[in-house]
Amino acid sequence: MGCNYPKCNEKSSKRCTLVHLCQQHYEMIDKETNDYYRPTQEMKYEERKHFNQIKHLIPWRAS
Repeated sequence: MGCNYPKCNEKSSKRCTLVHLCQQHYEMIDKETNDYYRPTQEMKYEERKHFNQIKHLIPWRAS
């Protein structure tokens, strides 16, 4: 199965919220998620550039 990040043709090796991702995109989204949920974070939801590229693929997310 391939990575579901837009314009990526790499093989998926991880899953984030049931979305298949390659190692590179998984690590980018994981870091971004950790930064977002950090108690001292100042990142807004809209600023989650990488997560927002795959959020429409999350099966339990409301439209």
